[in-house]
Amino acid sequence: MTNQKTEAPIDYVATAAQMGVLLEALGAVDRVAVDTEADSFHHFHHKVCLIQLAVDGRCFVVDPLAGLDLSGMLGVLADKRLIFHDAGYDLRMMLSSFGFCPKREIFDTMLAARLAGLENISLSALLEEIVGVKMSKQNQRADWSQRPLSADCIAYAAEDIRYLVYLADHLAEKLESLGRIEWHREYCQWVVGQTQLPKEPQDLEKIWRIPGTHGLEPRQMAFVRAVWQWRQEQADKADLSPFRIMHNEQVIKLALWAEQQEQFRPDSLPRLPKHCKGARLRLLVEAMQGAAKLTEAEWPGPLRNQRGARPSADVLGRTELLKKECQKIAESLGLVPQLIASQKSLMAAVNTKSDTEEKLLCIGWMRWQAGLLLGPLQGILAMSAQEVKKALR
Repeated sequence: MTNQKTEAPIDYVATAAQMGVLLEALGAVDRVAVDTEADSFHHFHHKVCLIQLAVDGRCFVVDPLAGLDLSGMLGVLADKRLIFHDAGYDLRMMLSSFGFCPKREIFDTMLAARLAGLENISLSALLEEIVGVKMSKQNQRADWSQRPLSADCIAYAAEDIRYLVYLADHLAEKLESLGRIEWHREYCQWVVGQTQLPKEPQDLEKIWRIPGTHGLEPRQMAFVRAVWQWRQEQADKADLSPFRIMHNEQVIKLALWAEQQEQFRPDSLPRLPKHCKGARLRLLVEAMQGAAKLTEAEWPGPLRNQRGARPSADVLGRTELLKKECQKIAESLGLVPQLIASQKSLMAAVNTKSDTEEKLLCIGWMRWQAGLLLGPLQGILAMSAQEVKKALR
C-alpha cells in the first residue's frame, strides 16, 4: 500500500494553461481520486461548482464556473480507474452537469468500509481512524458557487481527495483479506448503473406534503399546498433553496393562519421573512386567496395507497423466516443485515419465487447477495405452509 499521508500541493485550475498542466498529469496515471462540490444547499438549480482530483500525490481543484472547456479533462477521466467516497452522489451530479459517465471500474471507499464491517463510514471518521487525519468542518455549508473562493475553501475542498488513494488501498487490502473484494467490485458496478437510470417522475400529490402536515384537515392542507407551490415558484425564479424563501414551519404556520381568515390584506399578514415584499408578497396573497376559493371537492384528500395488494400471510411468513436467516449470516460476517438484503428485496425474492441465482439477478439482486442467501431462500420456498407456520412459532 502506497503511503500518501504527506501534504500534497494544491493546484487551482481556472485557466486554459492550468488545465494543460492537469491534462499532462492525468496522462501519466491510470488511477485518479475524485470528489465534487455542488451548491445544492444554497440554490434551487443544482450544479457542480468544483471538481477535485488527486493525481499521483498532487491535488487539483478544477473550477467549472471559470468558463473552461472541460471536455478534454472529462474525456480523459472517463478512461481512468476512479476512486470516490459515496460515488452515487458525485456521479449523479457529474452526469446532470456534464453528461459524464465512467467507462472503467470505480472504487467507492464508503461501500468498501460498509463491506469491511466498519461502523462509522463517513469520510471524516475513516480518515481519522485509518489515516490519523482530523478533517476541518469549517466550510461544510459554504456556497461553492460564490467567486472568488477563499484559500480556506480551496484547501477544504482538497481535503476530501488528499488521502483518498491511501484510504482506498487500505480498504482494498482489508476486503482482500476478508474475501470480499469481488463483492465490492460488483457493488460499485451496480452503483454506476443506478446513477445512469432516469429519475422517477415526482408524485405531484405527495411532494408538497411537508413534515408536520400529518393530521391536518383537508381545507388546511389546501392552504399548505398553495403556500408550498408559491414557495417553489419563488425559489425557482430566484435560484434559491426553498428553505431560504420560507422554512417548512413557517409554511405550515402561515397556512393555518390563512385558513382562519375571511380576507387577505398584505398589511394584515403575520410576520414573514424580510424578503417577502413587493411582487413576491402580492403573489403569496394571491396564492392564499386562490386556496380560499376552492370548493370542498377541490381540497386535497388523503394519499392514495399506491403499494398495491397487501402480500399474503404466507409471503409475509416466508419473508420473516428469510429475514432471520439474513440476520444470522450478517452477524457471522460482522455486517449490517440491510447491506446484504433490504426488507423490500427479501419480500420480492419470496413473492416472485426466485429460487435460482439468475432469477434473483433479474429482480435486482447482486451476485454476491444471491450467493449468501440463495440456499436459505430455496429451503424456505420449498417448505409447506404448515412448516412455515411451525417455524414462526
